[in-house]
Amino acid sequence: MTESDKLGLNLYEDEEKYLKLTYKNSDICEYHTDLSHSGILYIIYVARDAHIKKFPAVEAHLEKYKEILQDRLRRYGENHPWYSLHRERNEHILSSKYKIVTPRWGKDLKPFALQTGKFYENSDINVMVPKSETREDILYLLGLLNSSLLKRWMTEKAKQKGLTRQSALFRVPIRRIDFNNREDVRLHDEIVKKVKIIRNKMVELAGYSKYFKGPRLTRLKPEDSLPQMDPESIIKTFPPEKRFCLRTHPHIKMSYSQYLVENRFILSKVGEVTLTLEGPELELAGKDEKIIIIKGSEEILRVISLILLSHKNESWSNIKEIPFIPEKTTDYGNAKKEVLQKVATLRTEIQKFQTSINSIVFKLYDVSEKSEKQDSLKETLLHRK
Repeated sequence: MTESDKLGLNLYEDEEKYLKLTYKNSDICEYHTDLSHSGILYIIYVARDAHIKKFPAVEAHLEKYKEILQDRLRRYGENHPWYSLHRERNEHILSSKYKIVTPRWGKDLKPFALQTGKFYENSDINVMVPKSETREDILYLLGLLNSSLLKRWMTEKAKQKGLTRQSALFRVPIRRIDFNNREDVRLHDEIVKKVKIIRNKMVELAGYSKYFKGPRLTRLKPEDSLPQMDPESIIKTFPPEKRFCLRTHPHIKMSYSQYLVENRFILSKVGEVTLTLEGPELELAGKDEKIIIIKGSEEILRVISLILLSHKNESWSNIKEIPFIPEKTTDYGNAKKEVLQKVATLRTEIQKFQTSINSIVFKLYDVSEKSEKQDSLKETLLHRK
């Protein structure tokens, strides 16, 4: 449930403990759980020993789904309270200060990220916590799991496609550190340091996703092109005095087709910017087949056309009042260039540190990068733990 759903429950203070922060498995990226798309989400975590009658607001909410929950009990032949979790997870693991998480489902090779105990994962996420006697830093383990060498192993040996069962993760050949060996310790510490840097840069990169449409930047592979930019999100960062709406912009003019009624005009189609004898024009069509023509410089019309694509099926009465047009197209061009340069730099730096981690992992496992590219790893890696 969302933050607004939570507020609608009107929970008493002692009932808040049953609401736990959570996120979607699609939020898991390499090294980082990127919540910029999903926002804050909650789940109700009610164990079997809970006395639900003492918590009326939680009970009232669950009552809405009582029939479904009771049907679940009959289907699985179980007799625990209808309101409790079907499969309780180990709360000691869920509430651990740090844990490694990875999606259970997905067509592509799954990423591994670090998460904290303030989030409770759903059953579509695998959760791993080092044992108390483990001396290796959890960031070292995270670096190994995201390395190209272990990704290759997971592809060939664990066959990480579709559902990844917990049992497959138990078989991952983790290279343990000999803490009496100075070189081992040095390589361990190098991986930890580089993983910290990558995580910080991934957090920064996530903040730029709002300027793009399509997949979030933190889920892109190094070879992937950037998705289309969202001009409106960039222009929203401008101070109010440098933003105008269609009605007030000093350098554009609009003309309406005969009998057009503004509050009935629903934007249906955004045409191409065309050059006419009277200058550049942008034609907009409504669902009622009425037409609006916007005139101005070619550069500003192209910005407007890109933004209006995100406002199709909206009322013209609202669209014309949105302050999404820059005073000068050069302001938008400079801001766009700055975002693209920063994103390109972050992606390059992240890949640089990942390449360095990959090289250290090859060394730890005593596998050459050349053989990793040529061999199947069926025997090469299995004996190195």
